[in-house]
Amino acid sequence: MKKTMKITMSLIIMMMVLGGLAGCGKSEEEKAMDEIAEHLRDEAAKDGVDLDNMVSEEAEKYNSELEAGNKAIANENEFKESLKNNEMVPLKEQYEIYLNATDSATAKKAAKEFNKAYDEYLKAAIGEYIVDEYSASELLRQNDIRVTKITDSEIQTRVNYLDNCYGQSYNKIQLFKDNNKNISILMYNETDDQIVSDVVLVFPDGKALTPNLSNITEPIQSISFVVNNNSLIITNYSWAYEFTPENVSGASIGNADGSPVFPEGDYSYSTELWENTIEEFNRVTE
Repeated sequence: MKKTMKITMSLIIMMMVLGGLAGCGKSEEEKAMDEIAEHLRDEAAKDGVDLDNMVSEEAEKYNSELEAGNKAIANENEFKESLKNNEMVPLKEQYEIYLNATDSATAKKAAKEFNKAYDEYLKAAIGEYIVDEYSASELLRQNDIRVTKITDSEIQTRVNYLDNCYGQSYNKIQLFKDNNKNISILMYNETDDQIVSDVVLVFPDGKALTPNLSNITEPIQSISFVVNNNSLIITNYSWAYEFTPENVSGASIGNADGSPVFPEGDYSYSTELWENTIEEFNRVTE
């Protein structure tokens, strides 16, 4: 009986609460429900159960949980607004400075400040209300803010561009990327008939290679570039010269029998800047 009553009472608790709220002018159906409730009260009393008290306790528990849930939602919303007004502000500001910097010192400082602000944001965001880094990142995404820290390789690539390329008169700027997303920047000038001059290659660590092209006796025209970890190869596939920081004059690596040469590099061609501007650099790297 008791087991059955427990199940039955659980099913009718909400019914009794709703019935109690109906007040005067009850319908016949509601009156019938009251009679059923009264009967169940009597049956419960035989087992020593105060059904009205149980309903009251369940209602109190429900209201308490509802209040706690509403308070948690309000607190979360308040917390998110606090993040927007505090921890998110330096993220936006420093990233804008980083993206628009025209000198490497400013870019490096802004990147450092952004990463510091990012750590502060995560410290504030991952807590009672936002439980993991993914949720914290989603909140940034919803507010159009970068969702990851700026990596060392990203910073170095930007520094290499600002120190070696930005403000210079190169009309060809190509990026070469390895499997670890390290980027070498190749800069040169090319005429309308594809004659190449003023070649400079900046490796990911900032080391620059300026090959001396005077030893290439063939016209440096309609050529291709192959980028390695410590060298640059210039070739038209019938001849090839390899240049290194230790040997900027280059060495011929063409086949002795004059057969075509197809050197492979450690870096693959990634993309090209159509204009030598900060905006264009951001477009191809962000």
